[in-house]
Amino acid sequence: MTNKVLIFSIVVSFGLIIVAGALINKQIQPSSVNLAKTDLKTRLRLKRAEHDWGQIRINGGDVKQSFVIENIGEGPLQLYNIKTSCMCTTAYLSLDDQKSPVFGMHDKSSYIMTVPPGKSAKLNVVFNPAYHGPAGLGQITRMVTIETNDRENPKLTFKLMALVTK
Repeated sequence: MTNKVLIFSIVVSFGLIIVAGALINKQIQPSSVNLAKTDLKTRLRLKRAEHDWGQIRINGGDVKQSFVIENIGEGPLQLYNIKTSCMCTTAYLSLDDQKSPVFGMHDKSSYIMTVPPGKSAKLNVVFNPAYHGPAGLGQITRMVTIETNDRENPKLTFKLMALVTK
């Protein structure tokens, strides 16, 4: 009887570990958020998707850059799953008085910003050159990605560069 209880306990424990691991590693997929129907009426335009800060000092404080994401379509543009390529970089969206949460490298969120036709949202990026300490000196390249419901541009990638000096 003791062996059966022990085996049952091990099986249940193993099952709970598998379920807990699956829940911890669950990623938000576009199908799990409430997206507007993607159709040909949803279109976006970027004026640019790269920025070079040039030479910046490691102890000079944060540097910032904004990018405009314009909805030139007839349907609502949705922006979601915002991620940065490094923990030294954060990003958030803004539209009129609306401001999204701040996103980083490991953030998972169900947040969606809806940009009405004819309106523009801003992607605001902040880079902290001192985050990595002396190991952060030299040329850096950071990326920010955003998923959209525009069929022609389902994923936007923004590239930011700098030369971090003493």
